[in-house]
Amino acid sequence: MPKEFYYQLADQVVGPVSGGELRQKAAEGTIASVTLVRVGAEGDWIPASRLKGLFDEHEMPVAAASSHPRQASPPPKPEPLAPDGPPTAVKPRHGNSRLGTCPDCGHAISRSAMSCPECGCWFGAPKTNEYPVLQFIVGLCRSLAVAVPIACVIGLIAVAHAELPNPAELVVSLIVYALVVPLALLGYAELINLLLRLEQNTNKPRATRAVECATGHDCGAEPGALPTAGGAGAEPQPISPEAAAEALGAPVEITNSIGMKLTLIPPDEFLMGSPESEQGRYDNEGPQHLVRITRPFYMGLCQVTQGQYERVMGNNPAHFKESAGFFGLFARPAEPTRPVERVSWNDAIEFCRRLSEQSGQVYRLPTEAEWEYACRAGTATGYYFGDEAHRLAEYAWFTNNSNSQTQPVGRKKPNAFGLFDMHGNVCEWCADWCDPAYYQEQPTSDPLGPTSGADRVVRGGSWAAWVRTCRSAYRQGYPPGFRDDDLGFRVVQVLVE
Repeated sequence: MPKEFYYQLADQVVGPVSGGELRQKAAEGTIASVTLVRVGAEGDWIPASRLKGLFDEHEMPVAAASSHPRQASPPPKPEPLAPDGPPTAVKPRHGNSRLGTCPDCGHAISRSAMSCPECGCWFGAPKTNEYPVLQFIVGLCRSLAVAVPIACVIGLIAVAHAELPNPAELVVSLIVYALVVPLALLGYAELINLLLRLEQNTNKPRATRAVECATGHDCGAEPGALPTAGGAGAEPQPISPEAAAEALGAPVEITNSIGMKLTLIPPDEFLMGSPESEQGRYDNEGPQHLVRITRPFYMGLCQVTQGQYERVMGNNPAHFKESAGFFGLFARPAEPTRPVERVSWNDAIEFCRRLSEQSGQVYRLPTEAEWEYACRAGTATGYYFGDEAHRLAEYAWFTNNSNSQTQPVGRKKPNAFGLFDMHGNVCEWCADWCDPAYYQEQPTSDPLGPTSGADRVVRGGSWAAWVRTCRSAYRQGYPPGFRDDDLGFRVVQVLVE
């Protein structure tokens, strides 16, 4: 059935119009100021930029009653992938975009699609190369930087075998060319790459660049303020780290001996796991049950960075290292700020042990319950900002916006506790053994996980994750010695009473 579109113009709702009419008006510039569009009379308002290329009535059919999976009449819930959720012993690649299937319902989709025509879930903007000419120039410069010295060496060999009356001048010229030209070409390539990185980091909506967050990055969070948990229109949550800090006589935020910032997580209770109605749910996320966290603790605002890991362990195992630039001409940050990855659970435990010895404080990995409680920060929705999966790019680095690699920590919006990257960048090790059926018998207060097992719990999304595997309740497990380039950790400091 043909879709009907509505759009907001000068505080008025205009519609219904067909996709063809809306596309024609957009092309003519008559609705250039439109920012919100919805599909159907009862659909959710969506940023107009997300509908580019999707106005064709045959490209994205929707149900007559609803255009969004969160409406009153959702599509039939797909069967789970396995009785106990995703496999734990084998590393899944988080719904690689090259599969061409929806991560929620399995429906075949275009690899560049921004939403699934079957279930309507949003993936965000497809990854594209916005500057192909500049990327070609960079590649050409690097190729010539290799070819020129080779050509000069061949020229020197030819001069040596040729009977020239005065070859010294030619030899000097070839040597100069062999040294100077490659340096100039590589420097030019590095300059272009630097400009592209700067453009990528600053090419955001103006509203998100207006202020800086507590980490000094332009993520859009108000300085000294925390976002409302649960998304727009949500009820205020009874969580106050400030009140807990005042009662305990402890600071809300601390900085440890290696420059790591940690924030106080107050004790409280929450619903752990996901309800059966949650879109994208796995069976190992249930049953949803009440858990009490009875002791406060400090948790790292961000995932452990490569610089912090190297200061404690003396090495950097990460795959995605920050470049030092061309011969130091473009210096990297004084402290590498990408999260460390390719670390096993054993490596993370050893990091905590050494950091504890160096600092005189007790550091450890969070329990699975502590991790989910800290991630939710008072919410009971799919994500700590609500259920609107199309907003995930504001809060997390995942498969749609990560450029297939980790990104510096603390660049996205935090949750109500001030924690960054809980939904993406790298997955995070927890202290517990992993048992898909553990929720059936989990203790109510401060659960520590099963007493034994083969895998350790891993929580959170990563740069390679789909929206489904970035949810607050998503859980998986890997052997303690397992390493991968999207697997890291964050630490907890025990609060001495």
